[in-house]
Amino acid sequence: MADLHALRFNLLIKLWEEQDLLAEDTVPVVNVEVLEAWIRQSMSVDLDALVEQPQAKRQRKVSSPTNSIVAIVETEAILQMVNAIESHHQQMIQDLAGEEDPARWARAIADWMADHKPNQQVELGELLRELQMPLVELWFGALLGEFELEQQGEFYEAEVLLRC
Repeated sequence: MADLHALRFNLLIKLWEEQDLLAEDTVPVVNVEVLEAWIRQSMSVDLDALVEQPQAKRQRKVSSPTNSIVAIVETEAILQMVNAIESHHQQMIQDLAGEEDPARWARAIADWMADHKPNQQVELGELLRELQMPLVELWFGALLGEFELEQQGEFYEAEVLLRC
């Protein structure tokens, strides 16, 4: 009985495979001209004619020419004004630079150290108390003068020592 079913199965499979081979050879051919009516390639619609432009709600005021501060100025007057501003700025820069004298600050530190602690290390805090100079001037004088600087301890807790 099994052999009979096996033979029948093989026969049906062969028939099915033959029909499938015939179906692959007979692919339907569709005419492109017939399909063009059904295929859309691109589309653009211009809606500008249908859109209404918005109207401004506020009206701009036109100022009267009498409120204007604009006036014609001679070139010579402008050049004189620029020269005056430049000379004023140069004078301010010279005044500021004249107040700073790192060499004088370094001499003050060296003189105090020579008078009070020759050939010894001095703490920066002691110099600050004794010389009563601003800290910035003391730092610049120590950094730009010919002093040996030594830090003892951690960075934020350190005491800075100076030696002449």
